[in-house]
Amino acid sequence: MRNKMVVFAALCGAYLASAGSAHAETFEEYLTSMDRKPVTFSGKIYYNDSNFRFYSNAGEFFTATMDAGREIRERIEDECQEGSFMIDTDELCSITGSGSVEIRGSDIRLSIEAVEDLETGNQ
Repeated sequence: MRNKMVVFAALCGAYLASAGSAHAETFEEYLTSMDRKPVTFSGKIYYNDSNFRFYSNAGEFFTATMDAGREIRERIEDECQEGSFMIDTDELCSITGSGSVEIRGSDIRLSIEAVEDLETGNQ
């Protein structure tokens, strides 16, 4: 009896596993589903050569699009400029806010729509 229950449980598990994989979305569908998803973020930001760059707390960096309004865009341009080739993230501005993810092929960007906190670094 016990062996029959174990076999039944194994068959049920195999069926559920195959049923789940049959409905898995494609890579393209996944990227499309993540495009323009709302996100919150916290990390570092700087402005250089007409580009905004965001460094996540995990160490990844992304090009950022500034959709938070003129006042915050100008403040980051003025207070968070980085002209050096070597970036010291300890000296960058800290930023916390919300926005969305923009996915264009292999280009993943952070669209910054609202800034909750912006602190200048040790520049």
